[in-house]
Amino acid sequence: MTAPQSTPTGVCSAASPPDGAIRVPAASGGVLTALGRYLVESRRVAFVHNARFSDDDKTFGVANVADDPDKVANGMGSIYGPSPVLTDIRTVLELGEPFAFIGKPCDISALRA
Repeated sequence: MTAPQSTPTGVCSAASPPDGAIRVPAASGGVLTALGRYLVESRRVAFVHNARFSDDDKTFGVANVADDPDKVANGMGSIYGPSPVLTDIRTVLELGEPFAFIGKPCDISALRA
């Protein structure tokens, strides 16, 4: 991570994971994948809930619940198609476990609602 920079609107930081196996194939540098892996590995969360490519149709995404650091990377990459990542969110919330959610801004808004 680079040192924070002061800007007229606040502080801005940049980061990238040192692991090229994450950084290179990731759509945007792999920061969210690296953070998700860290959170699961350090047991700060029970799992990461994100999206991954569908096994049946690579133009669609499906929900991915990763309780293993290596499975977090299944959600790496941008899915340029429908990704109904919140279809199982009630079940996930009923688990009562702390988790990290990685999603698009519209998914985050829906999750907060």
